[in-house]
Amino acid sequence: LGRTEMEMLWTTGFVLTGVAALTMYTFLSNINREFLHTFFSLETGGDMTARKFRTLEEEGLKAAAVFNKSPTQWKKIRDEVKDFVWSNWERWIEEKPAWFDQQMRSRIPRDMIPTLEEARRYSSRRLQSVDLELGLGGQRSGFKVFPHDLEPALQEENGKTSPR
Repeated sequence: LGRTEMEMLWTTGFVLTGVAALTMYTFLSNINREFLHTFFSLETGGDMTARKFRTLEEEGLKAAAVFNKSPTQWKKIRDEVKDFVWSNWERWIEEKPAWFDQQMRSRIPRDMIPTLEEARRYSSRRLQSVDLELGLGGQRSGFKVFPHDLEPALQEENGKTSPR
């Protein structure tokens, strides 16, 4: 590049930098001041996901805060999320909250879904009565508890192969 071309590039760079600075100043001076803090943060995406998970009270929002994001966004709190799923899975299966639909269930990693033995450790009040009602006597060890798994559990107990 020649001298005049370099001068033109530098001039263009200075002009564009000035226009960008003027645009940013105009934007910031015209926005609602109470929202100014929302444009600047040192919080990472993963930290924001962890904060939302830890502070939200409603389970559906809490689950959406992590399971609607990439697992890399919540790898720091993976154990907390797993504990959240394990301690509530049985109740979610029983109560079927609106947010706990097939789409949300499909976002939960398989290794976070407790086996019956694990679910009993975390929350045993309903599983034993379901076992008794189904006549299974609590023999479904190692079987993953999915909402649609009562029929496969019965097939498994009767010697038929389960689809899983």
